[in-house]
Amino acid sequence: MDIFYEESAVNQNAQKGERNYKIVNVFYYLFLILTICAGFAAFSNFPLPLGSGATAEQKEGYELMKLLFGFILFLFLTFLGFTIILNMVRRRINVSYDYVFVSGELRISKVFNVNKRKLVTRLNQDDILQVGDVDGTAFERLRSDPQTKTVVCTPNETAGQGKFFLYVLAVENGKKLYVLECREELLLNMMQFLRRDILDRDYIPQAKKAMRK
Repeated sequence: MDIFYEESAVNQNAQKGERNYKIVNVFYYLFLILTICAGFAAFSNFPLPLGSGATAEQKEGYELMKLLFGFILFLFLTFLGFTIILNMVRRRINVSYDYVFVSGELRISKVFNVNKRKLVTRLNQDDILQVGDVDGTAFERLRSDPQTKTVVCTPNETAGQGKFFLYVLAVENGKKLYVLECREELLLNMMQFLRRDILDRDYIPQAKKAMRK
């Protein structure tokens, strides 16, 4: 039986994130334009070597040209540095994640400012070693393993209403421990394709866990 299940971990501060993204984006394109202009100016003012018969005035003008070129080059590198930094910053603002489970395959995508997405990973059922609740004792043990890389796939520090933090331990160029913010329905759909012993033996159903609180 084919199964398709999809949900998202949306940034709980999405409104603030969207505003900050727009501000950073404006400055990013401003510095990108300045970088292009400075690069063109530096190329246009590149000082070509003088011939052996250059006059004193030509040599003086050449030195001034080198100073001008150095200043423009400094501006170019400065603008380029700001452009790179702003591009890195804007890729971390207003981020959310999509989780799609299709008949034994879990796909995790990172979404930038709603409309741009990047695939984080595609995990086949055979790649998954263990799943469970982050609140369980097994998670800390798995995370402390130096051979396991933890990959947080949620923008939020606290789970949204009706959701919890699910961990997925998988083999993917070594071991990776993915942390997802999702409803229990995602786990239930996954368990239809995973072996029962893959579920953390200390896992507590979310309804029972809520009652204990």
